[in-house]
Amino acid sequence: MAMRPTSSFKSLDDLMANLHTLSSSLESLQELRYKRLDSLDAAVAGGLTSLHKLKQLWIDLNHLKVIPEGALAPLTQLGDLRLGSNVLGKLPEDLPFATIRNLLISNNVITSLPHALCEKARVLEQLWADGNRIGKLPSNMGNIQSLEGFGVAHNLLSSLPSSMRMLTSLTALRVDHNDLESLPFLSHLTALTGLWIGGNKRLRDVQLGALQQIHSHLSYVNAVDAPMIPPPSLPAICADRPPPIIAVGNSLDGAPASEGVVVRKPGTHEAPVFVGIGSNCQVAMDLSNLDVRGEAGPFDWVDSSATAVVTHFATRFARYPMPVPVAGGWWDASTDVSFHHDDFNGQREAEMAKYARRTARVVEALDRGGHVVLLRYGTLAETAAMCELGRAIHTAYGGATAVIYLLTAEVDLSHNQTISEGGICVCILHRNSILAVINRHCNS
Repeated sequence: MAMRPTSSFKSLDDLMANLHTLSSSLESLQELRYKRLDSLDAAVAGGLTSLHKLKQLWIDLNHLKVIPEGALAPLTQLGDLRLGSNVLGKLPEDLPFATIRNLLISNNVITSLPHALCEKARVLEQLWADGNRIGKLPSNMGNIQSLEGFGVAHNLLSSLPSSMRMLTSLTALRVDHNDLESLPFLSHLTALTGLWIGGNKRLRDVQLGALQQIHSHLSYVNAVDAPMIPPPSLPAICADRPPPIIAVGNSLDGAPASEGVVVRKPGTHEAPVFVGIGSNCQVAMDLSNLDVRGEAGPFDWVDSSATAVVTHFATRFARYPMPVPVAGGWWDASTDVSFHHDDFNGQREAEMAKYARRTARVVEALDRGGHVVLLRYGTLAETAAMCELGRAIHTAYGGATAVIYLLTAEVDLSHNQTISEGGICVCILHRNSILAVINRHCNS
């Protein structure tokens, strides 16, 4: 019997069901993704710890409460670990921090970061811990000098460690929606291109003009609902691309607009319709946090494949959703959409009516030629699907005025690619460019 290549196994249930065909080749598996997982116990018992060459493990969007000590420690070549959108209260100290480059733990209930993280991480480039319950960061955070992207937005932080001034490779920093009073180390972070500091209602020691003078590479700053001190003018450091600063609902509202800054009071512009189209809940959360999300859309709180998005837009959502029960939730098997927050069993009629309303809003906006902005957090591999989506919208919604954004971490912050499909633009930008997108459409 021919053996399937181990790289073709994408889920633990698929892998474990075929263990008898793998024998020693199991050790060559490099990528593993799993959904609808309640516990890692079965995975460990089934041989997860023997996958010594595993480089990528994605177990986000599950229902995990605990990562057992020792469960992932043997994965000594692991470079990409995604644990977001679970219910984890903490991380084990014995994670293979020495090799991990990307660690995504957002949207859990984590109260602190492991001490070993700052002691052992030497190649870590991306650490995203937004949407947790972290009250204090380790004092030695500055040890992770390889860090390029760091996010602890929507936590319980009242201060940040002074050692963060050593993070001189940091290009993106999200500390918005905490309880911070000061950011004394900012002048040391000279590589910053994107900064989120909004929602810290006691933050008063950052002058935006001085910030731009210090950080000539800054392309955008989010200062939503932070009582910043407005400078008399904001110099444009880059003559060909002044840094846009989004400052909604704070003391800048009364200041005159000057070159390099966009001052927008809520309600003073006719807002475009922003619609999240996956791949998970994060787009909806970010749009909501930035106060530009209207009523819920069909893909706001689900996990959706790019193919599913194309299919449902092309059919005007005629058969959406069609969920069947699976472990940990509901799944539309025909198009690969997972519903983690819905009860189609006890409240099926109400849930179906809810999705009917959500789809109708999007269909109506496209039919009337409204200014619709579709945003997806995804991968470059989904570019063809997004182009197909553009063609589908052009065909199914005559006269639609829409722009599709594929935001991905696989390109650099300066990347800006536009493809025209049937008169609808598909734009490919960096994952952290959502503020620039909002700035472009809300103030055009």
